[in-house]
Amino acid sequence: MNENRQYITITELNHRLSSLISQDNILQDIPIVGEISAVKIVRGHMYCTIKDENSAIPFIVFNINSFQYIPNEGDKILSIGSPNFYEKTGKVSFIAQYIEPFGIGKLYAEFEQLKKKLSAEGLFNEIHKKQLPKYPTKIGVLTSKQGAVIKDIVSTIRRKNHLINIELIDIAVQGENAVKDIINGLKLADEQNYDVIILARGGGSFEDLMPFNDEQIARTIFEMKTCLVSAIGHETDFTITDFVADKRASTPTAAAEIVAYSVSELTNDINDFMFNIEHKINLKILKAQQKIFSKGKDIQYLADRKINNYLSLLNKYVEKINILNPNNILQKGYFKIKKDEQEIYSVKDFSVGDELEIIGYDSEVTVEVIQVKKRK
Repeated sequence: MNENRQYITITELNHRLSSLISQDNILQDIPIVGEISAVKIVRGHMYCTIKDENSAIPFIVFNINSFQYIPNEGDKILSIGSPNFYEKTGKVSFIAQYIEPFGIGKLYAEFEQLKKKLSAEGLFNEIHKKQLPKYPTKIGVLTSKQGAVIKDIVSTIRRKNHLINIELIDIAVQGENAVKDIINGLKLADEQNYDVIILARGGGSFEDLMPFNDEQIARTIFEMKTCLVSAIGHETDFTITDFVADKRASTPTAAAEIVAYSVSELTNDINDFMFNIEHKINLKILKAQQKIFSKGKDIQYLADRKINNYLSLLNKYVEKINILNPNNILQKGYFKIKKDEQEIYSVKDFSVGDELEIIGYDSEVTVEVIQVKKRK
């Protein structure tokens, strides 16, 4: 710099500022937390702004595709990097070397990562889902004995059905012991021969529901032999247990509605079933009667036809018999001759002086043979 000058150039100023920032060890590889906005990705590099409640700074990630986590608009992140002063434009930006979700954003990223992993392994496939029993008699409920959840479940089931046996397995639903408690409770419930199990807790923040996003709980549920309904939080809440369970209910109350059958509805169903059975039986009887009547008419027709054939044949035989009947022959003017009660058929059996009986149709005559003449 010319010692006679009373000023410095912009280039000199920017160079000085750049040196101050680059040589300040405190500003190197520092962690910062902020919210990402105005995201643009150009030629594989991400350009955006990171901000908090009061300030903002341009944020640059080179080769963004090489990072395990790529933030989206509105994500709150933790980043490690250094500020950079670009001398040509006089702009300060933050160059990130590492990024990860922060707070609930980090938890959500872990949730999505586990969800993707378990889905790829097939733990969410419908083929593994067990069917809900239609008429359960014994239901196990895994939840805290404190609070309104168990009361809501019991009252909802009892409103529909007073016959179902409901058993509570008390577990911690949040806190550092929750995961271990839930796993032990699931294993215990699976050994009790329940028809169906409800795993439930009331609403809460995403952080409060995190125990139900645990991988070991998911794998325990997947290995269970008893049908399980997941009822965690409110309708808009989704946890890993919802995806791996056999059935998801939007709320604990909804779970009770799903598993409990209505006794009155079952009674109506039975009555309808019996009515349908009776109707079908009566219909079959009517069809059988009609078939029998129809067959009976056919049999009657065939029998009448046979009888008429036999009568016709019998009449023919009677006619033949009548033709051969001696009385009918005598009626035509012929006579029958007997000698000593023996019928005579030839003149050679006659002798003069024989007493003969001549029998006609309507009378008998006794005669004596006076003369016998034989035909030549």
